[in-house]
Amino acid sequence: MLCKKALMTDSTDVEATLLLSKSYRALDSLDLALSTIKDAYRLQPESPQIQAEYTQVYIDLGDRAIKHERLSQALELYRSAESMDPKHGGILQRMANLYYDRGELDEAKAMYERLLSTVSDSTAVQSLAVITERVRKAGSLYAQGVKAYDTRRYRTAKSYFTKSLKEKADQTNARYYLSLTEGHLLFNNASKKMVWDAIAAFGKAAAIRSEIGEPHFYMARAYEKKDPEEFVNAIEAYDKALQIEPEGPFASACKKKIRELKARKDKLDKFWGRKK
Repeated sequence: MLCKKALMTDSTDVEATLLLSKSYRALDSLDLALSTIKDAYRLQPESPQIQAEYTQVYIDLGDRAIKHERLSQALELYRSAESMDPKHGGILQRMANLYYDRGELDEAKAMYERLLSTVSDSTAVQSLAVITERVRKAGSLYAQGVKAYDTRRYRTAKSYFTKSLKEKADQTNARYYLSLTEGHLLFNNASKKMVWDAIAAFGKAAAIRSEIGEPHFYMARAYEKKDPEEFVNAIEAYDKALQIEPEGPFASACKKKIRELKARKDKLDKFWGRKK
């Protein structure tokens, strides 16, 4: 109340604005603390005291987000705090732990290494050793998954990819193969709904690795299975696979299927008198 009174007299009173932010933070009114410290920062951005308070507000907001299991929000808040003080050990520790808990081990490793460059921390050293082992294990599980996938043992492959991603979530290739594998399992089901789900799974794989034609090839096959006389979507998917990898492993099969489907479509169009 006294700070507010001072600011009514002089709205540019930096000391009162800073103390008001600290008071809000002490009362756990963090949103008010943030808006107040922003005002102080605009008035005097070079002040170490204001920068320190600004950093602490973001840390406290991040800690609150963690308590409510809003991990992505917490990470963004910690990043904001880090931008204010890149060498703050508490921030680096929090970010490293959060990345680790999310399975983003590459980011966690980088943060632990940055932490060790600023302070001596035995916990960080131990965490780096654990990360090294988890990365090794994830790589081994991924390799076994690819081997199972290549031999069409899709249930086994799914198990390996799932376990690999549990060890290390930030694996693009493992996520790609998991989506492909799920697509195959759904495709092999007789249910029409499952075929739709297979198309969605292959589409997810295509989004993860947009430079590979394989998901589009299997998406086309799923369209064919869903409705043998619905040619347009299947032809478009085969053509997409061909555009992405004109000399790829599925190129010959795509060209053959496009010719077959177009011939069947033309034949049916002539039979029913449909315009092309």
